[in-house]
Amino acid sequence: MAAGIRIITPAQFLKMCEQAPLKFEAGLFKLKEDAGDMAIKLFENSFNAQKVSGSGGRTWKPRLKAYPWAMMNKTGRLKSSFWKQIVGDSVIIRNPVWYGKYHNDPNSKPADTPNVTYSDWERPWKRNQNTSLLITPRPFMRPSSEINRFVNRRLRELVKLLYRVTK
Repeated sequence: MAAGIRIITPAQFLKMCEQAPLKFEAGLFKLKEDAGDMAIKLFENSFNAQKVSGSGGRTWKPRLKAYPWAMMNKTGRLKSSFWKQIVGDSVIIRNPVWYGKYHNDPNSKPADTPNVTYSDWERPWKRNQNTSLLITPRPFMRPSSEINRFVNRRLRELVKLLYRVTK
């Protein structure tokens, strides 16, 4: 018998085949959990770096006026509200803070909001009393090649695990 090769019986092989889908499903769920956690960490890090993580140095547009708090982080609510949801084969990262989508997607525009009373933190964005908010796009969530590499590496490891003969 060659080094590293072990002979197994047909019954042992069938037992391994029965366990493979369960091992794969458990490994895949763990991969989704870890990828979601990694994405949340990258998005939160965008706030510290004041740019999209991995965006090649494209920083957020500077403020027009100085404030004593970090950009887009007066209360920390937007940065700390990320959560993951696993749906089928997907991991969805959500953030329920209403104004986050307007910062993240430059194509989104708030609906007109006439006769709305704005709180202090919103006043710098207000154009005037009868128009919509002026929100500067400062994206913090984007597809990440780092996450893609992580997922591909973990999938390869998972497939290797399924074909590994255990003693």
